Amino acid sequence: VVAVRDPRRPDRILIKRVRSVDRRAGTLEVEGDDRQASTDSRSFGPVSRSAIVGRAVYRYAPAGRNGAVPGSEEYDRA
Repeated sequence: VVAVRDPRRPDRILIKRVRSVDRRAGTLEVEGDDRQASTDSRSFGPVSRSAIVGRAVYRYAPAGRNGAVPGSEEYDRA
């Protein structure tokens, strides 16, 4: 899960799951939770890694699943 600048409105930050990574192109495809209403790579295409402004490393809710986000270390290798 990353915080990425909206390519159409750079003043807007989107919180999305990373769907795929193209290391050669330096881009990511991101997706939202609601396929019908999400603003994500299906709408605007892949985003540059430079558009990433943050990443999720900790989940605080729901209470039973709080803690480190599984796979958050994968971001550093992408």
